[in-house]
Amino acid sequence: IFNNSCIYSDRTFHVPEEYEKIEHAIFFASSQDTVLVEPGIYHEELNFDGKGIILLSTHGSAETTIIANSDNNDGGGVFDPGSSVITLIDVSNAAINGFTLENGYGKGVNFEYFISVAADPDSFNDMMHNLIKSGGISSINSSITLSNLIIKNNSSVNFGAGIGLVDSHTNINNVLIENNHIPDGDALGGSGVAINGGVTSINNCILRNNSVGLNLYQL
Repeated sequence: IFNNSCIYSDRTFHVPEEYEKIEHAIFFASSQDTVLVEPGIYHEELNFDGKGIILLSTHGSAETTIIANSDNNDGGGVFDPGSSVITLIDVSNAAINGFTLENGYGKGVNFEYFISVAADPDSFNDMMHNLIKSGGISSINSSITLSNLIIKNNSSVNFGAGIGLVDSHTNINNVLIENNHIPDGDALGGSGVAINGGVTSINNCILRNNSVGLNLYQL
């Protein structure tokens, strides 16, 4: 029954041996379960659904890629043409290890709206939690460890084309973040990594060729 009601004794969910798609394994998993992914290219957009899951590849980022917003998934279709590769909201003790994450898109707001709420803490907080997303990884009010990743060729409207962290406690270790871009228009900043609140530790990472476009408005 596809209702997340089952309990699995080994707490490890194998993709694609047991589940064709990573998102299906996440659906059935519970916090502190492991979703173990074999090499391949997976055309998916993932949401941890509030669960502190350990998402782990067997052979590392060079052989295991998740590409968001693509229709090349054997006829399965596109779920949302503008989504982060991975979204974590209200998640505790999650981990992502050993993937390349590409083609994510972070939705956002226009700069006029940003200015209209910037001075009001409640409205600003609502915007950052509910309206602005990041491209590769979008983490909101979560605690996560990111290890041995390549995050490349992602984009966002405002914030965090590669990684966006909002009120999150995050450890980032051995991650390559490259060629992520925020285009001209409503850019706020943080093309590689953007942080708003929380605590972040960055160790042994490379950030290169990430860019932020012009903001077309004047204060």
